[in-house]
Amino acid sequence: MASQTQRPALSSSSISQEENASDIFSSTDSKPIPHETIWFEDGSIVLATDVHLYRIHKSVLSKNSVVFRDMFDLPTIGERGETGGAVLIAEEWEGLPLVKMVGDSDEDVFHLLMAMYEREYHQINKPTTLPKILSLLALSTKYDVPAIRREVIQHLEIYYPTRPKKWSKQYDTPLFDEMHDTPKDFKFQLLAAALLFDVKRILPMLFYECAIEPWDAIFESSSLLDAENYRRIVMGRERLASAVYKFGKIVLRPHEQCQSDVCSRTRMELFVRWLDFNEYTQHIHPLDACADGLHGLGQAEDLAKLRQSCVNKTPHSLSYFECIVWDALPDVFRLDEWEILEEEVA
Repeated sequence: MASQTQRPALSSSSISQEENASDIFSSTDSKPIPHETIWFEDGSIVLATDVHLYRIHKSVLSKNSVVFRDMFDLPTIGERGETGGAVLIAEEWEGLPLVKMVGDSDEDVFHLLMAMYEREYHQINKPTTLPKILSLLALSTKYDVPAIRREVIQHLEIYYPTRPKKWSKQYDTPLFDEMHDTPKDFKFQLLAAALLFDVKRILPMLFYECAIEPWDAIFESSSLLDAENYRRIVMGRERLASAVYKFGKIVLRPHEQCQSDVCSRTRMELFVRWLDFNEYTQHIHPLDACADGLHGLGQAEDLAKLRQSCVNKTPHSLSYFECIVWDALPDVFRLDEWEILEEEVA
């Protein structure tokens, strides 16, 4: 399990006779109300955010969350605990124990509880939404919910893999549901979350996807990252740009002479054209270039001039280049090696 982020201290005290439940929320403009969906009449505990009350079952929380299980095992000590800026206060609401989710948004708590109660609420290989992914990753880490955290990471790893054979330029199933608007900076938000919640396995590909975004998008998303990681993107982008030259050189082999002068001359012309194209368009997508293959390097009439024996070398050249780029990807962004990143236990 990754290291806990802002793991809360827990207290299972009962409200004193001098207090009443409404006093708990006296500092807010409005009192939370029972949630219309997550409210079970046979529930044994109430979770409270600033917006809603959630009447649920201790057994469900204990089964899914190590943090809540530990809380329920604590003796009643009549105190409030606080660490890392997060606080949970256990009191009573109409006779039921109440836990005020201080520091957690209502949306985050809703997504976490829905994932616990509804098996199909979030599933791998089915489109989801950015708020759902971010909420589940945040609270499954904070409250040590290993099954949900593991599932979210496995879902993200489909699109930000650790192996080149699992990467695709176009996936059959999109990460996000097209019925919902996804912000343009979603890659940067995912990267910020992966860094915050210690999801190391997907960092190289997330950095890569952010680095190949247009400069405007990179500048506009700078507030989402600290200076060090923003620098990783900028410098990594420059290092990726140098791979463009290597791609053309490895795939087109302009330095090699074959038995056809036309083929040799065409490969050199395509190589020069490739360099000029990328110099002015900043086309720095080496993995995408691998996916496009030889067809991404020239028009059909140009490629028709190449000898078949030279064309037949292309698959091997593409595979070789892809391996070089993939192996170097962590170092491009000054991250740990793949072997270390893959040792992470979700």
